[in-house]
Amino acid sequence: MLNYSKISKVPKYNFSAVLLLVAFIILMFTTALAGYVGRYEFEDKFLVFVYNWPTWLNSFFVILTYGGSIFAAAGLSIWLSLRRSLIVIFFVVSTVVTYFLVEAMKQAIARPRPFETLAPEIVARDLQAYGFGFPSGHVAISVVIAYTLHRLYPKVSWAFWVGFVTFVGLSRIYLGVHDLLDILGGASLALVICVAAEILIVKSNKLRY
Repeated sequence: MLNYSKISKVPKYNFSAVLLLVAFIILMFTTALAGYVGRYEFEDKFLVFVYNWPTWLNSFFVILTYGGSIFAAAGLSIWLSLRRSLIVIFFVVSTVVTYFLVEAMKQAIARPRPFETLAPEIVARDLQAYGFGFPSGHVAISVVIAYTLHRLYPKVSWAFWVGFVTFVGLSRIYLGVHDLLDILGGASLALVICVAAEILIVKSNKLRY
C-alpha cells in the first residue's frame, strides 16, 4: 500500500516533477489514442459494463457529475475568496487554463461521444452534454477541485480525493456521454496544469497556501 508519509519526505520539487512527468505521459498517450478514427474494444467493454449498472443509480450519478461542473468551480471560487488569497489565485488560474485547454483539445481532436456513435444501444442520460468528447471537461474540473481542496485540507487522505474524481469519471461513463479515454485524458490534463501552476505560483516564489 502506498505510504503518503514517505511521499511527503521526498523533496517537493522532485515529487512535483515526477508527478508532472507521469501525468504528461498519460496525457500524450491518451491523446494519441483518442486521435484515432474509430473505437477501441476495451473502451466499448468498459462502457457497456458501467452503463448497464442498475438504473436506480441514475439520480446519484446525475448529482455526482455536477461535482465536476463549472458551477461547482464557480461556487468553490467564491468560497475560497473568503478564506485565503493565494489558494483562490491558484484555483482560478488552474480552472481557467484547464477549461480553455479542454475546449481547444475537443475541437482539435473532434472525438464523438459514445451516445453519438453507439446509438440506440447507448443514449445520453445527461441531456446537457454537447460538443466533442475528448477530453472530459467535468473530470478535468473535478481534478482541479480535488487538488485544491487537498492542498487546503492536507489531513484529508489523498485517497478520498482520488475516489471523488474516480466517481465523477464513472458518472460520465454511466450517463453515456464519455468513454474511458476521455476520462483519463481529462484527468491527466488537469493534473499537468495543477502541478505546473503550483510550481510557478507557489513553490517558485516560496509561498504557502
